[in-house]
This record gives sequence, structure tokens and C-alpha cells, in this order.
Amino acid sequence: VYGVPDAEAGDRVMAAIALREGATFDPTAFTAFVDGQADLSPKWRPTYVRIVGELRRSETNKVQKRELQREKFLGVDGDDLLFWRPRGAPGYQRFAAVDLATLRAQFDRAGNGAQLDR
Repeated sequence: VYGVPDAEAGDRVMAAIALREGATFDPTAFTAFVDGQADLSPKWRPTYVRIVGELRRSETNKVQKRELQREKFLGVDGDDLLFWRPRGAPGYQRFAAVDLATLRAQFDRAGNGAQLDR
């Protein structure tokens, strides 16, 4: 779990998940799981969920979160599946190129477009 930029709120929470072999990600079940966590404040619920084949690790076996943070949600056409839960949405949905374009426009309107290029 790590922070990614948000056009208006500073940062949003993103979770990278490596599934067990043969498992699939069910956005409806994940929504129910997250919403069912009474001790998890809405601001700490992941806005983005990235399904990775394997979590990249350092020589000391730590997850390389900095690389994930740098990549943000920009690789919508890559190998990893990306889901998100837009503000007010009832659940997680696939993040598509049109969603990225909408987010870029929000960042530009807020004067924060440069955050996506870092």
C-alpha cells in the first residue's frame, strides 16, 4: 500500500496485490471486504488497486514501493490490471485510458499536471 498523487486532495491510497497462482481479482468481493472494515477510515481505503504478477523486491526482500509510486496509475495499457473506485462510485471498476485522460484533465485544471510527470 502506498500513496499516489491526487489532483485535489494531495494523495490517494493505492494497493498492489500479487494473487496466488490460479486466483482472480473480484472487484465486487474486494469492495465488500474493504467496506466491511469498520476500523478502516474512508480516506485510507484504496482508491486504486493494481494487480501485479509479482511484487518487485530489493536484495533484502522488501517490496520496492518507490518504483510502484513512480509508476502511479499511468500504465493502464501495461501487463498489470488496474482498478479504481472513483469518488462516489459504489465499487471498484477497471481503470481505462479514458479514465486516465479524465484524471490528467483534472490535474491540469488544478494546476498540478506536473505531478504526473515526476
